[in-house]
Amino acid sequence: MEVPTISDDTLQCIIYPTKDVDLAVLLTQVMSFTTSLIPNHIWHRDSFQLILSKEQENTIECTMRVGDSVDDEWLVVFLMWHVTKRFEVAVR
Repeated sequence: MEVPTISDDTLQCIIYPTKDVDLAVLLTQVMSFTTSLIPNHIWHRDSFQLILSKEQENTIECTMRVGDSVDDEWLVVFLMWHVTKRFEVAVR
């Protein structure tokens, strides 16, 4: 399997449910939860948005351009850490 490449200013994270769940419901719950953690945050380039993955079955993904904003990258790490504490998921 060939690994797709993304540009240097792009962040990608993938959420893997660790149990059988309705992925659309989980997506809605995770987006609602992450939005509640950082209301009114202004992102440097692209906003944080999760979607059902078209590439990998049973996963949720986020691909966003962060530009030179290391703060946005670390904020997504912060969000994903909290997501793993709240939901039964693993994140890459």
